Amino acid sequence: MSLRPPAAAIAALAVLTLAGCGSGGGAAQPATPAADAPVEVVTSTNVYGSIAEAVGGDRVHVESLIDDPAADPHSYESTPADAASVANARVVVFNGGGYDDFMPRLIESGGGDPTVLDVAEVSGLVPPDGATEEHAPGEEHPSEEAEHEHEHGEFNEHFWYSLPTVQAVATQLAEDLGAADPAGAAEFTSNAEAFNARVAELLTRTEAIGAAHPGARVAVTEPVAGYLIESAGLTDATPPEFSEAIEEDTDPPAAVLQETLALFQGDPVSALVLNQQTETPTTDQVRDAAQTAGVPVVDVTETLPAGTTDYVSVDGGPDRRPRRRAERELTPVAARPDAPDDVARLPVGMPAVSLRGAAVRFGDRTLWEGLDLDVAPGEFVAVLGPNGSGKTTLVRVLLGLVPLSAGEVRIGGRRRAAAAPASATSRSRRRWTRTCRCAGATS
Repeated sequence: MSLRPPAAAIAALAVLTLAGCGSGGGAAQPATPAADAPVEVVTSTNVYGSIAEAVGGDRVHVESLIDDPAADPHSYESTPADAASVANARVVVFNGGGYDDFMPRLIESGGGDPTVLDVAEVSGLVPPDGATEEHAPGEEHPSEEAEHEHEHGEFNEHFWYSLPTVQAVATQLAEDLGAADPAGAAEFTSNAEAFNARVAELLTRTEAIGAAHPGARVAVTEPVAGYLIESAGLTDATPPEFSEAIEEDTDPPAAVLQETLALFQGDPVSALVLNQQTETPTTDQVRDAAQTAGVPVVDVTETLPAGTTDYVSVDGGPDRRPRRRAERELTPVAARPDAPDDVARLPVGMPAVSLRGAAVRFGDRTLWEGLDLDVAPGEFVAVLGPNGSGKTTLVRVLLGLVPLSAGEVRIGGRRRAAAAPASATSRSRRRWTRTCRCAGATS
């Protein structure tokens, strides 16, 4: 099986970047901020919240209304608490373009007077034909489904995957925060420049992919990372009818599905880019086809992945682990000096072990939940915790001896089957419990 460097590079970018519609609540009276209080910033998702924190530093307090990696921003319903937060905010940031349409409604009904940063307007990526026209107060809004179809049919609204747009947002945030807190204006500008330098490094690395692998093809389940794919010089070979159907939460026609599955046969695409937050039986079928063909699957998200607080972590950043992981993925597995002999069987970028939203419950007791974990081929992970915290249960889940109560586990890209009958596994369970001290994952 040949290794596919373009897919490895995309997987690295998914680590380094992000890996990006509801009803309004009741109005609340905005509070008067104290003179030395941080600037209150509210963002629609934690993607923009992380950018605001990078620019604002200690002089801002940022609240992201959507920060759950399992949440789908398209179906988010705002709450009265959200309305109160927006009413008290001095700066509000939202994606726009019909993506998070609940935000303009919250701003309109909040009674405050925040500075509003609409990323769609800053991006320069919206056609000049008024595709994102605002609805006048009191005007009847189309249904959420109809509005979503109208807004998204003209352009890709996932602006946070456009690295130049992210830089423009940081620059505009520095200006808006400086107006709200003049004493911190110089600090905001300096922070934005430092942040944009890190994004520029990532953009350079992205563009280098296209230079090294011109014409490389990928498939997608949704056009979430479309701007990043374009910047990398890669070709999206997915039938448009397929990705549009998945984005609109409908089933593609049978002929379109077969055309998509054919991308993993003969001369297959280099990677499948899958929106991890919108998985259906249809996308599972496409994922399975990719994995059967040995095509790497690159998961992307619409919010920050669990445990991530920084939009981008590169050299010099506070978290070098994503960079180290990216560097490993950019190196063909078989070429690594520390790789076991059989590791080369796994495609580049595919974890040996992967858990998503995993939970184990025994009756009314939840042992653990919300577990997202990737273990790369050749990587060793120590699982630490007190007695009864579920360490042995995790190992049994990986062995297929204990079923998950929620989520999924994949070993070598394939879903782990449910627990085997107790009569067939009791002896091996006892042996594993007695001898296991530290677990390492290889393919």
